[in-house]
Amino acid sequence: MNKLTKLSLFLSSYTPLFLIISISYMNFGMEIELTNNITNNIINVISTIVTTNVISIISLIIPIISNIFFIISYKNSSFSKKTWTIKKVENKTSDILNYSLTFIVALISTDIFKLTEIKGILCFLIIMTIMYSVYVNSNLLYLNPSLSFFGVKIYEAELDNKNSIIILSKKTYKNGDIIQVKRITKGLYKN
Repeated sequence: MNKLTKLSLFLSSYTPLFLIISISYMNFGMEIELTNNITNNIINVISTIVTTNVISIISLIIPIISNIFFIISYKNSSFSKKTWTIKKVENKTSDILNYSLTFIVALISTDIFKLTEIKGILCFLIIMTIMYSVYVNSNLLYLNPSLSFFGVKIYEAELDNKNSIIILSKKTYKNGDIIQVKRITKGLYKN
């Protein structure tokens, strides 16, 4: 998995945070000057919306692009399929909630992150950079609420070859199932 795919997976895991930021910084009380010229009115409306909602627009664009890129990467895995028998399987889907809520609540519940100020933007970027490093270096790529949104479940499986892997799947697995999976990255597979 290349760095761009890892970054998109990381950013897509914070889709709820970006949506909350977008809504909280949305300026709904805009005053738009209208004229008799329809073209000028459209330009004025778009210009006013963009200039008064920059943070909201950026906060919407980041998860949209990262989720699209992740979906494309997920569907186009180039590794060949492997077949194994599951000795023991555990559904880990609930781990997503524990992981995500901790950071989302912390990030939105403090005044440090006033994204209209440079210090708030810098604090946000520092925390996101640290989280990205932890996320990638600890192989936590599967902890992503966007996966749940798309109906993907997370399983930790002990295989007949004594290895343990994480499986992302829309299917339900039980002990003894024979699986065919494709590798996403080391220890992380999809079917």
